[in-house]
Amino acid sequence: MEVSALAICSICRQALSARGECLACLLRGGLDEAAESYDSPGYGDFEIARREDGSLWELGSGAMGVTYRAHDKILHRAVALKVIEIPESSGDAEAIRSRFLREARAAAALKHPNVAGIFQFSAAPESTFCFYAMELVEGETLEALVRREGPLAWEQALEMSIQIARALAAAAAQGLIHRDLKPGNIMLARENETATLQVKVIDFGLAKTMNAIAEADLTHGSFIGTPAFASPEQFAGEPADARSDIYSLGGTLWYALTGQVPYPGRTIPEIRTQQLEVSLPLEQMRERRVPTALIEVVQGTLALDPAQRPVSAKDLLGKLETCRAKLHSPFRAKNLALIGGVVFVLATICVFLLQKNPPRAAEKSVAVLPFDNSSENEERTTSDLTAFALYNQAKTLSNWTDLEEFPHERPRVIELLQAAIKRDPKFALAYCSLAQLYSHAYNQAVSGGKDSAPVQQLWREAIDHAMQLRPDLGQPHLALAQYNLFLGQFDAARSEIAIARTLLPDNSDELFLEGRIDRHQNRWDDSLAHVRRAYELNPQNGELIQWLCQDYGLMRRYAEGEQFAYLAMKRKPAMTSTLYGDIAQMKLDEGDPQGAQGIVRKLSPALGNYGRFLSAMYLRDYDSAAAALANDPADPVERTADGQPTFTLADGEVARARGDESAARVAFQGARDSWEKENARKDEGYFSGLALLDAGLGRKEEAIREARRAVELVPIESDPLFGADMMAILAQVYALTGEPDLAIEKLEMLAKMSGGISYGDLRFNPCWDSLRNRPRFEKVVASLKPTTR
Repeated sequence: MEVSALAICSICRQALSARGECLACLLRGGLDEAAESYDSPGYGDFEIARREDGSLWELGSGAMGVTYRAHDKILHRAVALKVIEIPESSGDAEAIRSRFLREARAAAALKHPNVAGIFQFSAAPESTFCFYAMELVEGETLEALVRREGPLAWEQALEMSIQIARALAAAAAQGLIHRDLKPGNIMLARENETATLQVKVIDFGLAKTMNAIAEADLTHGSFIGTPAFASPEQFAGEPADARSDIYSLGGTLWYALTGQVPYPGRTIPEIRTQQLEVSLPLEQMRERRVPTALIEVVQGTLALDPAQRPVSAKDLLGKLETCRAKLHSPFRAKNLALIGGVVFVLATICVFLLQKNPPRAAEKSVAVLPFDNSSENEERTTSDLTAFALYNQAKTLSNWTDLEEFPHERPRVIELLQAAIKRDPKFALAYCSLAQLYSHAYNQAVSGGKDSAPVQQLWREAIDHAMQLRPDLGQPHLALAQYNLFLGQFDAARSEIAIARTLLPDNSDELFLEGRIDRHQNRWDDSLAHVRRAYELNPQNGELIQWLCQDYGLMRRYAEGEQFAYLAMKRKPAMTSTLYGDIAQMKLDEGDPQGAQGIVRKLSPALGNYGRFLSAMYLRDYDSAAAALANDPADPVERTADGQPTFTLADGEVARARGDESAARVAFQGARDSWEKENARKDEGYFSGLALLDAGLGRKEEAIREARRAVELVPIESDPLFGADMMAILAQVYALTGEPDLAIEKLEMLAKMSGGISYGDLRFNPCWDSLRNRPRFEKVVASLKPTTR
């Protein structure tokens, strides 16, 4: 039986009779003096709100109860009040009440930004009702939003699913599962039309109580939950676990992406038959142009066998975030993959630039200590509990190490930190955290060719505030060290690290920063030693693992690098796909493109596409290389902009390698037009990318002038790492424009440097074909050949 608005007395909030009369009010009127002691449970401190027409303000209803908007009379706040009826047919009502209280206590203990918190709950012995008051989310359910506006854009749906997965992971850490995850239990809110959707999962953990209520009434066909989103094992009567929630999240994400359910049916048997006999209608997603990488994740969640799904919400969260990282990667082909001076191309720069950092100004951020140090140390920096709570909320809201790849959460985190600083203008660690966020924003602007000056100023101001407030803390010095690293001021960065080390001895972030500076100053053995020590202190840090793989590769110590990567896979299985990509890159560098192909076959297209493309080019399999470009997971359906074809440098290189000069010229010109239009910064990245495009167009003088300008902006003497990158592009331009001697001269220099260039690149990359059979070039190639393993 559903609870309706007429079931509650508007005066005393007690149950009405079948005739719509309130017995308690009648008794108080003197009809029965003895009945005055009748004790209805009521709703404690909460009063149900009314709409303008006087009706009770109902927010939603389901098989077991109604949710109302209500007012907390004690704390004077709006809440959502869920009232659950225990039918007479349920039998042991007391056992159900006890279960409800156990579940409600557990759910109330769950505190997470993506979970609607429970404030109060009650299940009075004499009552046929249980109720609980929870956080009121000013928004609408996913179900209502999709019905009103249609399916979400895949970017929004992916962000939403990540927030839900975070909620499930937090619940799992406390032994909770939801058991009834569905679009109707996903509340969505945003501050304005352009803001990112904020997800709140409601009714956490209480479906178990509802199942108990229904157990005595199964002859009436009761099924608690929404069958379209329930896992197969729930239909089979098996116990629900975390993998059941994962299935339901997959169905919910499917609904968000398509506006439909994966397995439609009017009855449970119909839905069960669809699950067992009909394949997932993937065409629904393809019609909506959902990227292949995301489709694959959804397929995994909807596996009929629980063992084939992600093993936990944390595992699923990792897959979703990996998917988001790939789909928002700065190395997308349609952006020429020349972001921030890192050129994703067929040319030699494809190999060694993607191993390294982005250019100096786009140095990738690393989470500094304010995100990792102990709460005891943090608490000493502010006495304002509200400011500290806002700071902690900011930390909880985002995975700090992912903010570089996932910028959508950054505005909200910045807002929380600014609110904390407003409460306590002397909160030094909040300024350090704010500086970290501005460093990510700065890096994003530089990598995208945008004007970075405004955010750079905010970044420096935050550091200066922290330094003025608490120069006795290590964190402000680490923040300033990172700032100096980004700007290429390496000696100044080392000085700040030295100060931080006296305040925070043996800290992994200090060691990591120092190892990154070592790279820029051609101190490769020191870099490896510093990053290895940082890894020993923090072995679960995925960024440290990747940097160690890169160090081994750039130092041409391929066997050691592979050994480390395989060991890291065992210690951190979630990074297996990423590490396979690193191993494939090392195989390409050492001159084993067949081995690289074998590795990337283990990866999905979303993760192995780059290795698939480059190994195909090395093996002169141009059809496969073109297919890899066409299957770019970041742009899975068609590569067009405003109805016009879009081109990349890689498109032009493939066409030229095939001998189709006409198609190559069209691609190079289209890519050049986009490159000039999209880049406001005239830095080394801009000129190096333009040089390669002009070389492809046969504009010899322009290409050489632009490549030389890039070298002038980052001279190899001041920054051997990025200077080598620019020198390699100049060598390539010389090779492509008929200046073989000048090209070989630069390659001879690079061959003597760690990170300069690789054997596999010179041996197999078609861009060097004009130099082959020249004794000086072959001597350079031979000098780089790895020793037998």
